[in-house]
Amino acid sequence: MTIKTRKIDAVLKNPDGTIVFEKKDFEIPEHFSDRAGLIAASKYATPEENSVLDIIDRVVYQIVRWGCEQGYFDDSSDLNRAMETIDYGDLKLDSALRDILINQRAAFNSPVWFNIGAKHHVPQASACFVLDVQDNMEDILDLAKRDGM
Repeated sequence: MTIKTRKIDAVLKNPDGTIVFEKKDFEIPEHFSDRAGLIAASKYATPEENSVLDIIDRVVYQIVRWGCEQGYFDDSSDLNRAMETIDYGDLKLDSALRDILINQRAAFNSPVWFNIGAKHHVPQASACFVLDVQDNMEDILDLAKRDGM
């Protein structure tokens, strides 16, 4: 799948004009808005990533790798081979996920983009946690005491 791209200079400035963030020649799919590219570059890209495609490939690669390691895929040999080359084009599962993300049909929450597949980050994929608490004040206060300290 060939993806038409363009490059932007992703720059964030303070109201006084001082530059807070800058990443020149950041590559984005042609249909992305400049704002979407700026957010991807400034919030989700690791220092080594220079493209939205790099970010998407990092996340998809890690998800597929975990799926293979945990036995979720029948065709793990094909997926493992694809991961070695990071060529997702001929595989239905990950090329579909990649296509969904590139075409902005869906998106992960920020912790996924920040952390999944990033070597220097904790693989935290959730911003919220569901905790078991009963619907009574004693249990609610116990939870607050236990998790608040």
